Amino acid sequence: MFDLDSYLAGFFDGEGCVSVQFKSSYRGRGPYTRLVVSVGGIDRRPLGMLQERFGGSVGRYASGDKRVIFQWFVSGSSAIPALMVLSKQCVIKAEQARLGLEIAQLMLKTRSSGRRKANTPVLAAEEIARRTWLAERVTNLKYADA
Repeated sequence: MFDLDSYLAGFFDGEGCVSVQFKSSYRGRGPYTRLVVSVGGIDRRPLGMLQERFGGSVGRYASGDKRVIFQWFVSGSSAIPALMVLSKQCVIKAEQARLGLEIAQLMLKTRSSGRRKANTPVLAAEEIARRTWLAERVTNLKYADA
């Protein structure tokens, strides 16, 4: 029997990426958090499966050697469903997915998903420190896996 979540997690383990960027102040507007979960490849089919299962978008790009590259991505708190599955099913990138899930849940809780809105709560120093640590840890794991 085909297990779609296991297949997608394996594909993500090999080709995927969790990117987290956190700045305690961005252009004078307060804290800024950016989370993107993405997978790239030359075959659109598995990326379409990711999009069908978890939402997000699939884009088409030209590489330096003029090949077509496709990329699936989902961002912010919209990444929670994907990260919930990936954090449990991945082998290589499980910790990145778990940390990304924590960031996404913090973003959802405070609604600080990138743009500062008038009703966005100010982040406590403790949460700023946590988001900074999470972003640094995800970055370090990405380069450790390379």
